[in-house]
Amino acid sequence: TSFSKGAHLRQRWQFFRMKYRTLGTCCLIGTNVLIWSSYSVAPAAPRKQSIFQWLGSSAPTTKWPQSWLPTKQLWDTHFFSSYSAVAGQRRLETIPLCTFMHADGFHLLFNMVTLFFFGRQVEQILGIGRFGILYAGSGTIAAASQVAACGRKEPRTRICGA
Repeated sequence: TSFSKGAHLRQRWQFFRMKYRTLGTCCLIGTNVLIWSSYSVAPAAPRKQSIFQWLGSSAPTTKWPQSWLPTKQLWDTHFFSSYSAVAGQRRLETIPLCTFMHADGFHLLFNMVTLFFFGRQVEQILGIGRFGILYAGSGTIAAASQVAACGRKEPRTRICGA
């Protein structure tokens, strides 16, 4: 009976793949839009209060918004790559993650329209797994190449949306 269950699952997966042929492209577009939107509405990091504010001084204070969103500092730290971040601070996770970050709405729009029209075609040819590997691999290679090209001459240049 376990063989028949496996055959049944395989048959359902093939039906799912045929029905949703561009699921990977749609998921990548959704992921990119979600990450950029979350960055766009992220609150700024809280400022540290000085000793005078603790003692009740009338100096203006900045109140930290109680929010479940991560701060801009988290997004800047992990989703923008640069030579100084990779070589100096050993934050290698920024290389693949920066492919999901975009500089502004137009950058995001252009990349997602291109992904929508070309990605669907490539995904139908390669399949969802190979397409995901191609997307992640090419984005990582492009970001790493940009980091290497900036090098020591421009160590703080932020790389995103490769």
